[in-house]
Amino acid sequence: MSTRSLKTWAAVALLLAAVSVVGWADIEADPAAFSMSNFSGMVALDVSLIPVPPLSYDIGAKLSLGVQLGWFSLASDTRFSLSGFESERLILGVALGAVTLTERIDFDPAFSWNQLGMDAEFLGIALGVDLILADISAMPPAVYSMAGILEFRTSFEFGVSILSLTGFGATDLLDSYQASATPLAVGLLELFDHVDHLCVDADEATPTILPGFYFEEQDLQFTFSSFGVLLSSTTEFTWMGLSRQTLELGFQFDDPQIALLLALALDIPLTVDELALVVDLQVFPVRFTSHTLFAAPVPPAVLPVQFQSQRFGLAIEFLGALWTAALDFDSTFLFEQLQLGIEAELGPAMITSLTALDAGGFKAQCLRAYVTFSGITLSTAVRFDMSGLVELMFGFALAF
Repeated sequence: MSTRSLKTWAAVALLLAAVSVVGWADIEADPAAFSMSNFSGMVALDVSLIPVPPLSYDIGAKLSLGVQLGWFSLASDTRFSLSGFESERLILGVALGAVTLTERIDFDPAFSWNQLGMDAEFLGIALGVDLILADISAMPPAVYSMAGILEFRTSFEFGVSILSLTGFGATDLLDSYQASATPLAVGLLELFDHVDHLCVDADEATPTILPGFYFEEQDLQFTFSSFGVLLSSTTEFTWMGLSRQTLELGFQFDDPQIALLLALALDIPLTVDELALVVDLQVFPVRFTSHTLFAAPVPPAVLPVQFQSQRFGLAIEFLGALWTAALDFDSTFLFEQLQLGIEAELGPAMITSLTALDAGGFKAQCLRAYVTFSGITLSTAVRFDMSGLVELMFGFALAF
């Protein structure tokens, strides 16, 4: 590690320590915050069985633990297989008034990721600093990559919000920090996200760490949503300069609630990369969403964009259940997939079904069930396709 890098890490560490001292005043003013009366936690165990042809199973387990004691929190996810320990993620948190310190440690299965974070919020401004050590070598001599990420967020009552993410030695920041280059479209397309993850949990995005502690990425985002106007601008920079510009413009009306949005992504030098049209209509108990996507054509081409895909989504609350559907067409305008979901609550039980169909007919089926009583949740899920069983899962969760 260079002397310059050491000085950078030392300066940020001193900043974290200085800000943390401010938070201790709130803890001393309320010593009862760290008492057993503020203790809560949870423990969960999920076991999965995946068939391995011809007559075997791959068995995996995930043990999740969570503890909250006053201003201290701990969360852990540990995964096992028939081969033994697979991975673990440990997250420690300390809330010191307006300041929150977190430490994330990953084993995969060897020690591979260490992330120290500080988040502070005051006067409507949220600031965050993350220091990351990644790609840590399991064998001496110690080899690793280092990164630093700065986050700035603020919002105003009249619908304006500003986001800035700066990465040193890190890229792919927007998805990793629960943001998007098209923040307004994400909200309007939540029906598709809901259907896509009825049976498969969304993967948690992490920044990509590159060798060397150098400036790699800067994302600046401005969002306005008020008076029926939807507007956003996301500008992405790399060490080479401006790399991508994404714009959103739309309108939202009430009674009935309808939103129309145009999203345009430009690569430098100002060539169209993606063009999306979103329509979202909500008239209780029905919601309809349309997402039309155009992309840059394959040369030689006359038009600046070509049709890429079309999605239609529908949700209806009927007979005490939520009925959802997502219909997809590919770039040739041909039917690609239809997903049909049903979510029903029967007393303490929650039942979910998702059926997928393609041009050949039946594609896959997923069934999930949850039963909650006295702080205990029992769950089971099964997925299968035309070839047979894909995965069988069962587990429990205990909250206290």
